[in-house]
Amino acid sequence: MRRIRIAGLCLVAIFAMSAIASATASAEAPEFGQCLKIKTGTEKKLSLYDSSKCIKHASEDTGTEAEKLKKANFEWFPGAVAGDNTFTTSGGVATLLTVKGESVTCTSEESTGEYLVGGNNKEESTTVRFKGCKSNGLTCTTVGEAPGELVTEPLTGIVGFEKTPGAPFLARKTALQLHPATAGGHFIDFKCTAALTIEVRGAGGGKNGILTNIKNDAMKFEEILKYKQTSGKQKPEKWVPPLAGYNETQFLESNFQGTGFAQSGQTVESKVKNTGSKKYELNAFV
Repeated sequence: MRRIRIAGLCLVAIFAMSAIASATASAEAPEFGQCLKIKTGTEKKLSLYDSSKCIKHASEDTGTEAEKLKKANFEWFPGAVAGDNTFTTSGGVATLLTVKGESVTCTSEESTGEYLVGGNNKEESTTVRFKGCKSNGLTCTTVGEAPGELVTEPLTGIVGFEKTPGAPFLARKTALQLHPATAGGHFIDFKCTAALTIEVRGAGGGKNGILTNIKNDAMKFEEILKYKQTSGKQKPEKWVPPLAGYNETQFLESNFQGTGFAQSGQTVESKVKNTGSKKYELNAFV
């Protein structure tokens, strides 16, 4: 990714903070939603949570039942709120670099997206626009866009674990995966003048794509996603266990001028910001 500064090409997923679904749907961790303090007078029960992170039930605390109930002040509401589930992203220089050394560089990135409501509480959708894009001095453009601007196809983001979760309350590392919304589709296709055509897809097609780490267990309006790669190889490249229907290994492939697809990595730092009034949390324990 570093060289192909495709401005985070996949950056799109960005906050992905989404993965959101209906407030009543249930899913295995990790999932997006809200950890909210219960109203005064609400009947307390040991199945409520003991902190604003919603990662431990009051029943798991030590002490008498009365002492545990005293801590039972928070409840987990899975999913995003319909009508308050959109976000934007903005980032600086992004690069896309193949293991063969081919690259594209963009000076900035921006996008709009939304957390999907009424599903599994793990997904979001978005489309990303990159500006100031060049490869080997040639201006790169998506058909129909202004010179130097690249626009991805619609993308879907979904969250999972980078590594199999350990025992309760050990640190859990979560990851966001991005892939084309259309099965077997590309992330993006574009030209750098008539001399160079470039196609970018997830390795092997299908629902394969790119991974990046995403922070969990904290309510927030904003998130910084950092896509990292070394010599065209993404970090991380695996999530364990992978979600059903997805490969364990995930990375991009790019085809420069029809010479064949080669593994690619992306580097970009992007800020995801909820545009509504709600904070959301990616909960790795529910």
